[in-house]
Amino acid sequence: MAERLHITELDFDTIKNNFKTFLKNQSTFTDYNFEGSGLSVLLDILAYNTFYNAYYTNMVANEMFLDTALVPDAIRSHAKALNYVPVSRRCPTAIATITVTPPGGNTQATLTLDKFTQFESEAIDGINYTFVNAEALSVYKEVEKFTFTDVELKQGVPQLSTFLYDSSTNAKREFTIPNADIDTSTLSILVQESISNTQVKVYSLSQDVTLLDSNSYIYFLSTAPNSLYKVSFGDGVIGRALSNGNIVLANYLSTDGEPANGANNFATRALSGFSNVSVTPISAASSGSDIETADDIRFHAPLAYTSQNRAVTAKDYEFLIQQAYPNIRSISAWGGEENDPPVFGKVFIAYQLKTDAPINDTEKQRIIDEIIRPISMVTVEPVVVDPNYVYLKFTTTVDIDKKLNSLSSAELSDLIRQSIIDYADTTLNRFGSTFVSSRLEAAIDASSASIIGSD
Repeated sequence: MAERLHITELDFDTIKNNFKTFLKNQSTFTDYNFEGSGLSVLLDILAYNTFYNAYYTNMVANEMFLDTALVPDAIRSHAKALNYVPVSRRCPTAIATITVTPPGGNTQATLTLDKFTQFESEAIDGINYTFVNAEALSVYKEVEKFTFTDVELKQGVPQLSTFLYDSSTNAKREFTIPNADIDTSTLSILVQESISNTQVKVYSLSQDVTLLDSNSYIYFLSTAPNSLYKVSFGDGVIGRALSNGNIVLANYLSTDGEPANGANNFATRALSGFSNVSVTPISAASSGSDIETADDIRFHAPLAYTSQNRAVTAKDYEFLIQQAYPNIRSISAWGGEENDPPVFGKVFIAYQLKTDAPINDTEKQRIIDEIIRPISMVTVEPVVVDPNYVYLKFTTTVDIDKKLNSLSSAELSDLIRQSIIDYADTTLNRFGSTFVSSRLEAAIDASSASIIGSD
């Protein structure tokens, strides 16, 4: 009886050899020279085809699960099934006081700072970034000046995307925003009745589908291929449906994200015809971040599904705050009953920013008011505290093989110092991390092929 084909070996050479073994055991091909005959070419073709099919089947199977998926679009699609929208880029936000001094004799009583008034930051690495105020503000004149206090300036350039709705070509009522640099937290959606009717309605992002009906002016946000986002609208049962001829207006900021963190000292052109304008910074730009990575999505999506946008446990607080404030490197939350001494009825949160910048009181209060309170239980008082830092100082001795070393003492010292910094950044600069000396020594040993041991 012919030997059975082995289906567990999936590399090319083994597949081909299995074919040969199978055919040699057939009475028809007993005397064939498989290496020198044309049949060898046919075996190559069969082996290649089998190998390709095995490879692509394996890759497709990997992409079917969030834990093993590698393609970013597949990961984002799995996150969508968990009702998780990956975090877009986030605008760095600065706080400043803007003072406008009108010329003598001016009788104007109020002044409005229009939405998206542009300011230019001082250069960071040779680049001046554009900042805007996200909301229009009005103030009364006091002491012959107009003073706008605690103005939030967000880094980004205002953008407008327009879409004409036609049910015959867009049955799903979905519109992809063609800008991968969008900060979705700045997105506002208006729907204009038609080209001839300029009446508009403001649509809000849906937060809870159980509260929606056929007249709810809401939109849904989800991901699209190539790191883009799309908005979709209700079907007339859950959310108000669009009508043919409606024009969807998407306003948002396109931001540079993390590179603009630290921007300060802003300048602007004349405001409402007044040239004497001064901008006094209160806090430098912070909280800017890049679009969420595939690994972050893989980690955050199941947590989002578990927490359901409500903070009950300490882990809920950690996840939801980090999702809303992606510039956080590490965060720790604990209940007051775990505090020393115990303080019941409170939850304490400590976090560290990616930029290592200190967290001022204004920013702490903003985190509490805008991020924590909406998700926290009414009876629990959130408190943001400063982390305590433990600093480790290393005296490092290395043994080197001079035959393998072509670096000067200073160059080798720089390599070792950088390996220590990299180890700290990836391993130690987290809440709950543990210092293991052998792992640090291994990192130092790997910094140069000439190092044969370290202490």
